[in-house]
Amino acid sequence: MILSYTVSRTELLKYSLRRELQVSSTLLKRLKYADAVRVNGTAQHVGYRLAPGDHVSVDLDMAEPPAGALAEPGELTVLYEDDALLAVSKPSGMLTHPSPARSDGTLLGRVLAHTKFSHVVNRLDRDTTGIVLFAKNAYAQDRVQIVEKVYTALAWGRFAEQKGTIDLPIGRAADEPGEEPKLPTMKRIVGEGQRAVTHYEVMDEWMLGGEICSLLRLCPETGRTHQLRVHCASLGHPLLGDGLYGHTESLTLSRLLGLSGQLLHAGRLTFRHPIDGRIVSVECADDFVCRVGKEP
Repeated sequence: MILSYTVSRTELLKYSLRRELQVSSTLLKRLKYADAVRVNGTAQHVGYRLAPGDHVSVDLDMAEPPAGALAEPGELTVLYEDDALLAVSKPSGMLTHPSPARSDGTLLGRVLAHTKFSHVVNRLDRDTTGIVLFAKNAYAQDRVQIVEKVYTALAWGRFAEQKGTIDLPIGRAADEPGEEPKLPTMKRIVGEGQRAVTHYEVMDEWMLGGEICSLLRLCPETGRTHQLRVHCASLGHPLLGDGLYGHTESLTLSRLLGLSGQLLHAGRLTFRHPIDGRIVSVECADDFVCRVGKEP
């Protein structure tokens, strides 16, 4: 991807890049060492002095670091794509990116088989489905702004209030006295934890296996690890299929329905585009009806 502009004042190239394109210090160093910046068609050092009327072009691909994952061809559902960004749908059971325990079979691997460079903008838990946004270069990753995330979820039980806000701090379960956490990554409502805010609304109620379940619209205001799962469980309504935060009743129903992962879906992602500043909204429908065997 190449960005270009015409110079309007006399100044050093590095200052012009920061002012005109808001290039970060880290990216500026990469551009410098990759000889990725040209003035009037000639590669120039970032200390070059510009004059009004000079034409500057920046080849962002030349400054890209190694991908950090291997390309793995596979099915990929593309929801949105342009020169800077790629939004895809992640299935349940797939890691967004490599972890210390697993380096293959990731969504990033499939994305790298589709596009040469890629950086994860938003991450989803392994069993959470829905929209994941990738930036095709570091410049786009630095500048893209998430405006809103909207999830759907299916939780055990009937909510006392049809809509509300959960404002409860979240921290590591291992930091709280009591029983040992099931996993080191497990979170809990912790008095001294990080502030976490979730807005919820009950969209419908489903009768499944003789139990009432609530179809939710969840809008996180903050982005803590496992926030939506922990917040719903804190109200006594864990998500169906959630083996980490579920209680006896929800886990029994989840086994009856044959669920192997939490029913949480990133259904809408709205962001400000890093290049032209426009607001873009991407949507992806959930498959909860099929997963629980409910008649539509």
